[in-house]
Amino acid sequence: MDLIETDNSDRKLRDVFEERVAFLAKVFTNPLVTTEAIWNGFNAIDFDDCTFAIICKVAGVNPKKLQMATTPE
Repeated sequence: MDLIETDNSDRKLRDVFEERVAFLAKVFTNPLVTTEAIWNGFNAIDFDDCTFAIICKVAGVNPKKLQMATTPE
């Protein structure tokens, strides 16, 4: 669940991304899904959104509901 926290303000973005990439590389059993393939396979513009969405899917969490729950009113 730490990987889908929406408040990572106290952490370096690079650290958050590295943890997400390492997790995704371990989750998928296909040997072609490596950390290098993940880093190279996503567009830098939407890297955060894509990796977050995949991790939420793996965790069985709806990312929209999660973001709505953490957004101050």
